[in-house]
Amino acid sequence: MFFVGREKETKAVVRALEDGKNVILKGSYGIGRTALARHVAEVIGEEWVFHFIDFSRTPREMCQALALGLKKKSKGRKRRKPMPYKSERYRILHGDIGDEKRHVIVFDNAAKLTRAKVSMLRRFAEERRFQTITIVERFIKKGDEVFLRALTASSVVVDVGYLDRMESWLLVRELVDKKHLSWDERRIRTHADSTGGYPLGIVDYLARTTEKT
Repeated sequence: MFFVGREKETKAVVRALEDGKNVILKGSYGIGRTALARHVAEVIGEEWVFHFIDFSRTPREMCQALALGLKKKSKGRKRRKPMPYKSERYRILHGDIGDEKRHVIVFDNAAKLTRAKVSMLRRFAEERRFQTITIVERFIKKGDEVFLRALTASSVVVDVGYLDRMESWLLVRELVDKKHLSWDERRIRTHADSTGGYPLGIVDYLARTTEKT
């Protein structure tokens, strides 16, 4: 995976995790919040393990996915059948993980907070076994943000905004090179400037360009 820019945001997330805090990544759809979390997972160090969980799924499905991820990280373990939700959650929070690394759960696409999901987040926050990165939309209500911070305990909010001009140029250049397009520097910069620093807009335009060639 290639990644450009976001040095300030990357440092903020790494610093928060190293200080034992949780993180809320806040930003618009397509702005690169999940890409930033994956970039942090790559650069932070081998003593860390990241688990990416789709928060749009039910608490039972999320715990099953997390349990499966933990088993994959634990070599030599026997395959276990899925358990009822509360039993699976208890095993995750109290069972043997199998290593001494620091585990981070990335709750991606955290939009709608149901009672069941609130209960799950509260349990994880109370046990403090895992650190968390929670990815939310920028339009989340102020009250919901405060609630999330309380649930995830000691959270640092990192606002992921648009790429600056140089970062946009670098992203377009990386994509052009990857797709082997014969764009000169002027065309690269013109396209980057026209997207206003919106990563998804840059990616989508390059994808359409490739389809036409």
